[in-house]
Amino acid sequence: MKILLNITILMMVHFVYSQNFIVVDSLTKEPLPYATIKTENGGVYTNENGIFLLNEKTKEVQISYIGYEDFILDVTNLKDSVFLTPKTLVLKEITITKNNNPLQKIGFLKKARQVASIPLNPKGEIIICLVPNPEYTNSYIEEIEFPLNRVKHYNKKDKLYKNAPAVVRINIYTLENNLPKEKIYSSVPIKFIMSEREKILLNLSDQMIQLTENGICFGIEMIGRINDKGEFVEENSYTRPILTDQESKEYKAITYLRSSILKSKSEFYPINKINENLVRDIKKYQPQNYNLAIGLVIKKAIEN
Repeated sequence: MKILLNITILMMVHFVYSQNFIVVDSLTKEPLPYATIKTENGGVYTNENGIFLLNEKTKEVQISYIGYEDFILDVTNLKDSVFLTPKTLVLKEITITKNNNPLQKIGFLKKARQVASIPLNPKGEIIICLVPNPEYTNSYIEEIEFPLNRVKHYNKKDKLYKNAPAVVRINIYTLENNLPKEKIYSSVPIKFIMSEREKILLNLSDQMIQLTENGICFGIEMIGRINDKGEFVEENSYTRPILTDQESKEYKAITYLRSSILKSKSEFYPINKINENLVRDIKKYQPQNYNLAIGLVIKKAIEN
């Protein structure tokens, strides 16, 4: 009888961990694509239809989506449908005036030296944190540009990456003690072709995000490759954000790699220290100050 009971419990646990769930807006009932499902072991994403499969042994899940309240629940109480509640934002009173200040381009430019690119796996994120010079402080960010290198590991027999679409997301964080702190913006999923040189362009003119004197961080989050069924997959998928050793005259920067954005506790690894470990045995190696290549279009705030 005891053996039968144990088998029954194991079957129930397996059912829970192998079940499909859907994440939706609690008001509109619309699915939320690429929501992050954090667990003790790293977590998963929802697909384009807001569906995720939880097939790992975990006690608790935390479901997050920008603009919504976090959902934290014990797995045993998890229902088929998860309803996320939109956050109620209390906005400060502002005065809107016509700003005729010209747009400026800072950071990575087309002629900047591209010295390397770094493979970024699904659930990984590469983040550049920058502190602007005083003359650019409190400028509004109008546009962000990230260049991506192409994935070249395919041949005539294996065309896995050839014209294969994949998905990334751009995140923006506050900066505290030289590390990313609070996420203040997350873009919609952005598709690109893995075998092509791509530019990720993001228009932020309606977001009112500023370059504060304390600094700000920009991250590229790799979600995964899209297969023939329109589903994203983690296997054999990554992107290659470009690095440059060319310093900017407009800001000071440091770039970090985060191996898994879905872990409960985040660990940030400075790119330059990782590079030193990879090439420490090369003779006459000279340390380089690598950073994620980024371009910003900004508009200076009106001075009262």
